[in-house]
Amino acid sequence: MEIESQATIRENVETSSAIATGQYLYCIIHEPKTDIEWDLKGMNGATITSIHYRDLVVITSTTPMTRYRLSRENTMTHEVVIEKIMSRGYTVLPIRFGTIAKNKEVVVKKFLESRYWELEGLIRKLEGKQEVGIRIFCDEKHLFDEVLKNNPQIAKLRDEIAKRPPNETHSDRIKIGQMVEEALKVQKNNHQDTFLKAFTPLAVEHRLNQALGDKMLLNSAFLIDTSCEPDFTKRVDGLEKELGKDFQIKYVGTTPPFNFVNIVVHLEDE
Repeated sequence: MEIESQATIRENVETSSAIATGQYLYCIIHEPKTDIEWDLKGMNGATITSIHYRDLVVITSTTPMTRYRLSRENTMTHEVVIEKIMSRGYTVLPIRFGTIAKNKEVVVKKFLESRYWELEGLIRKLEGKQEVGIRIFCDEKHLFDEVLKNNPQIAKLRDEIAKRPPNETHSDRIKIGQMVEEALKVQKNNHQDTFLKAFTPLAVEHRLNQALGDKMLLNSAFLIDTSCEPDFTKRVDGLEKELGKDFQIKYVGTTPPFNFVNIVVHLEDE
């Protein structure tokens, strides 16, 4: 789900004496009240405020009109603000990191007014749902042993090579290396399919992200109904017991739906 407006963000805007200030945008929520004090700090320690249009609210803070580095500190600050808003019971639509508008009037006129019904629809679609993440790792030796077990021709070639002098087996060692690499890919894909089949029946949607490193078999996000969270946790625990000590599951629950909502806002004052 991606939303993109029609204009362009102004970045690095400076006056003759100082950098101009604007509004840093974090997320969108549904809230008819206009007098809420959020008591939160955002980028550069600025106080969190809000921009209202009808019953939509953009969570924001005052910021210099400058580009924020994509550092861990900055991205964590952005995400923590969204998480804290979500922890208060709101359905959140995260806005892409580093989005800055020149002023509040621009946000209302160029974004909230024109996209009101679309944003309302997204919030309704996400109400009562949450994102959870699953990462599954496996010991490399266990994976290699699986490859040898499922590919006897590789094991046979390995044993034959071991009986010959190293100077006679260069091309065969290259060949077996390629065979093992290809077999590992197949093995990892098979594991990934098995894991997804275990979790997708409990999810409304899922996103498969890139598995990083040799040990990671699955890196996936799931959008689930909040009422299904106990069942999802139970499924994680059951799979962990079934897989045994050679596998490790990292389960992250109740996060903003970063993998399912990608709001890109381009704003320019006329």
